Amino acid sequence: ELDSEFQNRTTWEMRYVSNSNAPNQQLEWCRTMLRNYRPDIMESSDYKWKYVLIVRTDVHYNQPHWTSKPRTYQQMISGGGECGPR
Repeated sequence: ELDSEFQNRTTWEMRYVSNSNAPNQQLEWCRTMLRNYRPDIMESSDYKWKYVLIVRTDVHYNQPHWTSKPRTYQQMISGGGECGPR
């Protein structure tokens, strides 16, 4: 399921790819959501913005609204955030 472009990236460029505290289920949900909700982002060849564009376009900048604990990546995307959760 990893992006085929990853094999062409340097170690420095890949330093955050596996540095996630999210369980596999949440990461799989994020990939599925992006493929369904914003396929244009997933098909983009602009690797500078490919995986962060949704934060600029669709994740609201506001006080986060956490609905349960532990906090999940689904909540982060839907609730927005300010200087951190965003």
